[in-house]
Formats: sequence, C-alpha cells, structure tokens
Amino acid sequence: MVDLESLYFIKHIKNKFDSFMQTSVIRAEASKHNIDFRENYTMSTSEAQLKKADLILLIGANLRAENPVLNSLLRKHALHNDDVKIFSIGTSSNLTYFCKHLGTTLYVFKQLMEGKHKLSSFLLKAKNPIILVGTSFLNRLDLQHFDNLIYVLKKYLPKLTVNFLNSHSSIISSNEVGLNTIFNRNEDLSNVDLQVSYALNVVCDNMVNAVKV
Repeated sequence: MVDLESLYFIKHIKNKFDSFMQTSVIRAEASKHNIDFRENYTMSTSEAQLKKADLILLIGANLRAENPVLNSLLRKHALHNDDVKIFSIGTSSNLTYFCKHLGTTLYVFKQLMEGKHKLSSFLLKAKNPIILVGTSFLNRLDLQHFDNLIYVLKKYLPKLTVNFLNSHSSIISSNEVGLNTIFNRNEDLSNVDLQVSYALNVVCDNMVNAVKV
C-alpha cells in the first residue's frame, strides 16, 4: 500500500531525472488498462444510482470478497426490489442474494453484444443498467479487447454505467498521478541499465547494493 502523496513524489523524481521507465509493486491490473479516463478505473456509480438500477451485470467480480460494502448495498436493493435483475459472468459464488450465473467465459459477453444471448433483450429494455467489473478480470491478457467491446456497447446504450473495482486504493492513486506499470515485478531486469533505482515500501533485504534511506 502506497499513499497518494508518495506516488506523486515518485512521479516528480521520475520527471526530474527524465526517467522513462517505471515499475510498481501494485498488481499488474494497472498496466493493461486504459487510464486516460477516470471512469476506466473507478467506481463511478453512486449509492443513489445503484438504488435505481433495474439490471446489474457482474463480470469477474466476487463482491463478498472484493467489496463487502457494495455487496451489502446490492443485497439490500435486491431484497427490497423485485424488479431488479442481477446476472454474473465468471466464477460462481454465493453473494447471499439471487444472482443468475450466465457462464465463466468472455464468449458469453460476446454473445450478449451480438444480440444472440437471452440477456440481450433485457439489457436493451433496461432503463438503468449497470456493469461491475471485478479485479480478477483486469488481469486478463485480452483486456484491451474487452475495453473495445464496452466502448461499442455504451454507444448503443447511453444509459449504461460501467464500474471497475480495484483490489486496493493504491491502484487508484497511481492512476490519478499517471504512474502506470510498464513491466511487472517478476520481469528480469538484469539486462536493463539502471543508474538509480528508488524503491518505495519494498523489502530490500534481497536487493544487491541497496541503500536504505
């Protein structure tokens, strides 16, 4: 976990030394996602908007584990509103309220986009549809293709709201200051010419020639 002020300081140092490389101990989900717009990495739906939702689609999201507060709000909304329909794509999990599981692959979402799925008609008729994308889905190699599908879907459904969940606040903070991951922590850096390496909130016991300050 790294606070926003420290991340801003890191970016300032990066710009000061004209550094073009950066990495992060934050999970790789920050590296594959388009962070040009805040709606691509934040939860943009308010509680008031959530209460008006008549169709909610969960994609790769286990809300009981990822966001218990949001899961409680959905449960309350589902129990007090018989008209709301909740569906999920991904690993099936017990969310403590009824949620229709559609499948585990992105092919289901592709069918939905092409109008070949039974949910397609519900999505077209929905007045306030919401999509919640979980953190596990953000680690997919084909995430960019999913972004393109979402972009096309929002053109035909202007009322659709898409929300991206994050594993912790550091990911949002790094995106806010424009620090995106270029290579992950498992990558071999032996062939990289590093003159200065600044490690923040990292255990340096196994790092050669590391100077603690």
